[in-house]
Amino acid sequence: MQLWWTQYAIARDPGLEAHLHDLEARAATSEEAEESARLLAEYSRLRRAAGAVDPGL
Repeated sequence: MQLWWTQYAIARDPGLEAHLHDLEARAATSEEAEESARLLAEYSRLRRAAGAVDPGL
């Protein structure tokens, strides 16, 4: 259920969804391991934050 809620919370915010896709794409194409790790850490942080929002909001 938590995975579903996280996906739903992200889909409700088109700006966040676009930003997450951008982070993921940039990490996948980066030639620097440190940059990829930084981008993926930000991606993970934002997904965790989206999943922590109260589903009633």
